[in-house]
Amino acid sequence: MNKRIFLIDFDCTITHNDTTDELLKIYNPKLLEEYQEKFRNGELTVKKYLWDLITSLNINEEEYKKSVAKNVIVDKYFREFTELGEKFRIVSAGTVLNIVSVLEANNIYVNKDNIYSNDVIFEDGRILIKYPYEYNSSFYGISKGSIVDKYKEKGYEVIFIGDGIADIEASKHADILFAKVGRSLEKHCILNNIKFTAYRDFSDIIKKL
Repeated sequence: MNKRIFLIDFDCTITHNDTTDELLKIYNPKLLEEYQEKFRNGELTVKKYLWDLITSLNINEEEYKKSVAKNVIVDKYFREFTELGEKFRIVSAGTVLNIVSVLEANNIYVNKDNIYSNDVIFEDGRILIKYPYEYNSSFYGISKGSIVDKYKEKGYEVIFIGDGIADIEASKHADILFAKVGRSLEKHCILNNIKFTAYRDFSDIIKKL
C-alpha cells in the first residue's frame, strides 16, 4: 500500500474527558450520574446514552456551543499531529457539534466533511440527534467498522486511534491499532489477543511515526 489514513476517535482520545458528560455536569448532573451508573451496569446502549442526555437539555445552539467546550481538555499534542500532513478523519459516537465547538475553542480547525459523527438538530425549541452513519450498529449509533472498511476498499492502510467500547468494532477491521492505556479498548484487545500499540497521548503516536 502506498497511502494511509488515520481514523481517530474524539472523546477521551483527542480530548482527555467526554464532551457530553462535561455538558451534562453543567446542566443536568443528577441525570448524568444516573445514566453513568446504568451504562456501567450494561442497561444502556451508547446510542441511548447520548440521545437521552443531550435531548434532556433546554438550551439554545449558541449556549450549547459555548458550554460544551467550557471544561473539555484537548490533548496538547493533537495540534502537532494535525500539522504533520497526515491524512486523517475523526470518527466519533458523539456529535459533530461537540467536536467542532471544542476544537475551535482551542484554535484547531477541521473541515466538517472530515468528521464522521452524529448531528445535533435544534428544532422548535427541542434538541434532537440524527445518526447518518449508523448502518447496522444500533448499539453505538455509528458503525466505525464500516467506515474503516470504506477506506480499506479504497486502497488505504487504515490506522485507527481510540480508547473506548465504541471503538471495539473498528479494532477488528483496522490495519494498525492504537489503544489508550487503561481504557476499555486496551482491555478488550488484551482479552481477545488483538494486536495493538498502547499510547497515553498523541506524543506517543507522533514518536511512532
